[in-house]
Amino acid sequence: MVGANQANISDTEDEAMFKTRDGMIRVISATAAVTALTIGGIAVAPMLSGCSAISQLDKKGVAATFDGGEITEDEVNSYIADYRKAHGLEEKSAWHGYLKQSGATASSMRRTAIDTLEERKVIENEAGKRGIDVKKSDIDGKIKELRNYYGYDKDGWRQQLKTLGYTESGYRAYIKDSLLRERLMQKAIKVSNAKDSDVISLANDYTGSIDGAKRLSVITFDDSSEAESCADSIASGETTFEKAKKENGGENNYDGWDCIVSEDEAVSSAVKDMKQGDVSGAIAGEKLSFIVKVDEEVSVPKGGFTDKSQMPEGLYGDFKSSVELNNRYTQFNDYVNDLMSKAELKINDIPKDVPYSD
Repeated sequence: MVGANQANISDTEDEAMFKTRDGMIRVISATAAVTALTIGGIAVAPMLSGCSAISQLDKKGVAATFDGGEITEDEVNSYIADYRKAHGLEEKSAWHGYLKQSGATASSMRRTAIDTLEERKVIENEAGKRGIDVKKSDIDGKIKELRNYYGYDKDGWRQQLKTLGYTESGYRAYIKDSLLRERLMQKAIKVSNAKDSDVISLANDYTGSIDGAKRLSVITFDDSSEAESCADSIASGETTFEKAKKENGGENNYDGWDCIVSEDEAVSSAVKDMKQGDVSGAIAGEKLSFIVKVDEEVSVPKGGFTDKSQMPEGLYGDFKSSVELNNRYTQFNDYVNDLMSKAELKINDIPKDVPYSD
């Protein structure tokens, strides 16, 4: 039996509808991307601007101040240097070409860095007031979890980070920021249960993707002969699919809705003619072998869903969780915006001859 299959760690971040690690559907709105802050990439970090003003104060070494802290020029320089390194822009010619092509300037890049660093520090300050922190062991544990889940060794992990435009230190900063946000959101934001009407409305936005979708439970095997033996035992009644799955590792990365799970082509082909409750025989994939059960199947009524009873329980639960998650993110976004506006950012003039000059 094999565990999680290797995948791109950014797969779920950029899609409107995606599979989480529990095989659930998640639909995340653009405004909910507040927790998807990309520390390693200035240009894609969401900016939450508060009330700010350009200060004429020439406080040496300090790029900006806000209620509760300051941002140094060294921090700005390091932030932009990390971005340049991660994107292959360390050479002056490459950097100047990038600025020209993107329409950015040294001043605009500095402002973006300041806004991002301020937001991070404001959140850190608020988390500290509430007794929330993130230890080195928390970051190490999260990275280990991600590496194990996606099947990367150390070299593969470094290469994947490089592909995504992260330095290792930048990604650790991203993990720390994400954990702080998650813990602060859990403590500061309370969201009531989603209304049935909101869940149905969201599901109807995705009827084209989910009509005919099947929720799969999958057993994976390294050895095809083991898969065949297990399939025979299930077919003969000697064991059940559920018992066999538990004995062979339980939940895995192939479980979930077939419309969004990145599965082996052999599995996709095998489940086309399967109905709810059906269990396949042994399926020989490119690298693994599988046994699949269809737990639920979606049939969208003409005109869309009008009542929760028309939706499979698992599908309804997934969309309900998505509505509540979006509501939580929206409220957290407003919460952070309010913190930022109260911080009263004051930005000092840009020094001469900054290392990221245009």
